[in-house]
Amino acid sequence: TNFVIRRSIIERIGGWDTKALSEDTEISFRIYRMGYKIKLMPLSVTWEQEPQLLRIWLKQRTRWAKGNIYVLKENFKYVFDRKAGAMRLDVLYYGLVYILMLSSLVCSDLIFILSVLGFAHVTLGGFSSVLWLMAILVFVLNVLITLAVEKNEFNMESALLILLMLFTYSKLWVVVVLNALIQSANDAIFKREIKWYKTERSIENNREPGENANVHVRVKRKKE
Repeated sequence: TNFVIRRSIIERIGGWDTKALSEDTEISFRIYRMGYKIKLMPLSVTWEQEPQLLRIWLKQRTRWAKGNIYVLKENFKYVFDRKAGAMRLDVLYYGLVYILMLSSLVCSDLIFILSVLGFAHVTLGGFSSVLWLMAILVFVLNVLITLAVEKNEFNMESALLILLMLFTYSKLWVVVVLNALIQSANDAIFKREIKWYKTERSIENNREPGENANVHVRVKRKKE
């Protein structure tokens, strides 16, 4: 989400790709191809404001998805280039997420809906039920392990919220990516200019007309 980068590297690669709506991902791949590595700094923590309305959230995540699809399209050729090194795995991972995972989820949801409506019947029996339960368990444990690094977040309440999220919030990812694919196709067909969408923030929506937009919000953390 936030990163520090040498200015000399930005100048060497010619700056940002204005067509990449997820510029951090796109520029990371180019840095990898230059032979550099990107280091995670786990002690660096930032607080951010999430979109407060669903329509704003959808716009933001669609921009991210469109940007990642563009990055995947531009870099997929490096999967077959041995000189690309370890970056090949990163590109392959993106391909699995936006191609294999998306298509699998769409097919799975369609089979579920058709089964409920009585138009389809799954004949795998107990085997499919075991896979379904394992998938849920893996999802919950995956997010719980991520939350374990935050104090007081690894608990039963979080587990129940994650389970609820699997059938609600997470399903919106399919909608976002499908929308991004449609928009990307329309942009290519109709030669539309790719425009950056700046996420609206609640503090901007509440600002009085004429008030300075450069407002800094400080989040105070109470001592445990």
